[in-house]
Amino acid sequence: MPQAFAGTFGPHSWGVFAALRSRHHASRSVALYAQGAVDCFAASPEINVPRILSMTPSTLQALAVALALSAALPPQAWAWGSQGHRTVALVAEALLSPQAKSLVAQLRQASAWAALKPGSSPRYRQADRELALFCGSGPDAGSLDLVADWADAWRERHRDTEPWHFVDLPLDSDGSAEALDRACGGDCILTQLDASLALLNDPGADATRRLEALLWVVHLMGDLHQPLHCADHRDRGGNQVGVFLRGRVWNLHSVWDSGFFQVERARPGELALDLLSVECPKVPVPRHPGPLSFRVWARESFGVAQSFVYPQCRRLDASYGPQDVDQAWPVLRLQLARAGVRLAALLNGVAAPAGE
Repeated sequence: MPQAFAGTFGPHSWGVFAALRSRHHASRSVALYAQGAVDCFAASPEINVPRILSMTPSTLQALAVALALSAALPPQAWAWGSQGHRTVALVAEALLSPQAKSLVAQLRQASAWAALKPGSSPRYRQADRELALFCGSGPDAGSLDLVADWADAWRERHRDTEPWHFVDLPLDSDGSAEALDRACGGDCILTQLDASLALLNDPGADATRRLEALLWVVHLMGDLHQPLHCADHRDRGGNQVGVFLRGRVWNLHSVWDSGFFQVERARPGELALDLLSVECPKVPVPRHPGPLSFRVWARESFGVAQSFVYPQCRRLDASYGPQDVDQAWPVLRLQLARAGVRLAALLNGVAAPAGE
């Protein structure tokens, strides 16, 4: 069994893959899919295993394969989708002070910016192009939404950065500051935000390193407010919890990343404008955000996962209908608004004249 699956699925789950690769699996596929689905979900109390066993063979096939493949994805797939990150960046950009806008303009002029191109595969060529646009001189130059996804693409060649996107605070913990520190272990989203903020606050630091710090902060402030980036129920932040949405098989994490956005047909520009007029005025603007703030916000996101995300999934038997999306969407919108307002406050604080 490949190392990526070791300790995650039982031998029958691996049988799903073996069956799919075989040309002669029709007679035994139903049993394999059924057992594979049970293996995928048995560790998650949110899922009704008898219900899984009552599914049709085609549904079981889709469910087992989708969940097995989602578990195989590297952590780089665990983030707000592009819509979420771009929305956060657009909200923050609208709230930047003149000094913060000047800071961004200064940072993107780093002469060695091309060293920050994320990768070479077709999947990340878009990120390369957007970084070039951000650092260029065209009409869209300097727009933060262009680089909102940069950190996810960067991991293609820098796998050591994977832990910087989340902190796995156990769902059954008390969510205390001590529990958060234990979950972080000195290498998580919190420590990377600390390091990036320190670089931004150091005008004598290398220009390219400060630009990189900006790219990290823009992205990670979005990740920090995705509830499943700050909570874990022995399920890889919801990646091993299978759910149904609009006739498709998802996992809980991907539903919060992009599924609800698709149902709501949310576009970053329009959603950002709506958040700025509805949710953002309800979000207190932090005066001096910093490392302590990151930890407070992480615990807040954990609280959303613990009090809403997982209980809703459990209550719905992991099958989301239109009314369930209607209940989750305001929660997601508030998280996006919080991320945008706080990102702006962070950059405004970095750019503020001394003493303000």
